[in-house]
Amino acid sequence: MEWAVTAFRAEGVDVHTEKYTLPVTWSEGETRLELLGPVRFPVRLVAAGWSPATPTGGIEAHLVDIGYGDEQDFARLGAVGKGAILLAHTDLGAKWADLLASTRSPQA
Repeated sequence: MEWAVTAFRAEGVDVHTEKYTLPVTWSEGETRLELLGPVRFPVRLVAAGWSPATPTGGIEAHLVDIGYGDEQDFARLGAVGKGAILLAHTDLGAKWADLLASTRSPQA
């Protein structure tokens, strides 16, 4: 937390902190994806925060690349995405500006 406060203040943001209790917490368990096509191989990934767990035996589904997952990508997807695992692209953020840009609507 101190790191974040220091970083925001360095950018000129007025920051204060408050203590609070989270009634429910989340932590990433084992996150694993293996492609089962003609060539089997593991894929590195992380779970999205607060995402639900999969069943004990895991799931098996088609993998569909949806680009960046914007409205046009989902419109093109149609029924193909039903029951599929959707692969969405992202740009890795290295600076505060990258983080802020990733939260803004493309129409903004």
